Amino acid sequence: MTTNKIKCIIFDVGGVYLEGKLTNFVNSSYKILGIDKTFKSEEILFDSDYNAGKISAEECFLKVFKVPINKEQMEKIKELWTHTWILKPEMEELIQSLKVNYQLAILSNSDLLNSGEYRKRGWYDSFQPIILSHEVGMLKPEEEIYRLC
Repeated sequence: MTTNKIKCIIFDVGGVYLEGKLTNFVNSSYKILGIDKTFKSEEILFDSDYNAGKISAEECFLKVFKVPINKEQMEKIKELWTHTWILKPEMEELIQSLKVNYQLAILSNSDLLNSGEYRKRGWYDSFQPIILSHEVGMLKPEEEIYRLC
């Protein structure tokens, strides 16, 4: 009889557990800001300071979009940001089946806005530990965050 040596399965969040398009967020934000431009790349826009919890969402969006943003626009952009990623139905099924036999963990570069929403929606409920970059001040692919996990 063989025993399963796998004890824990670690998941990333964006693009693995959740799906979404950064291009949709940026282009919708451009419309809110009156920027006549189309963003076509899925390149990473958000800097390490935001994902390490060193700057706020407001500071990040000002830095990313490089234009003044009034309070109403900022609230709309923050709302867009927290609805950019959605739970993949197939991942929800997979998580439910795996959690019966394995410890499940999250290790993700993250931000305060989205992870607060994910907690409210119960998307982190099946995972322990939950290692989020903005909470621990470290980012993937830094070795230290993997050691922590």
